[in-house]
Amino acid sequence: MSYRYALIATVGSVLGAALGYVIGWGLWDVMAVYFYAYVPGVTEEGFARVGQLFSQYDFWLFLLPASPRILAKIFTIAVGVFAILISRFLCWHSIGRGLRFYLVANSVSLYDNRLGS
Repeated sequence: MSYRYALIATVGSVLGAALGYVIGWGLWDVMAVYFYAYVPGVTEEGFARVGQLFSQYDFWLFLLPASPRILAKIFTIAVGVFAILISRFLCWHSIGRGLRFYLVANSVSLYDNRLGS
């Protein structure tokens, strides 16, 4: 059962990343002021830093949003703003987030089986 939840979480995360890309790619000029004001963790400084990191570390950076939640919002929007290939981003995002969710699912499954016996 935990693996089903991991699949649902991975698919939801990838869909959210695609939405973040669209916001960054097509709506950032209009939405930037609102994101800086109302979304926790999204700042002009943080956003500028993400741009620098993209140019320096390229695809390795796509694995970072697998960890902290707020960081993922900044990265997914930044990918659209900086016009990174969406197919490449979604592939790496799927791998990073999927690994995270399936590691948790595996731990739950392992300990659930041990507790049940």
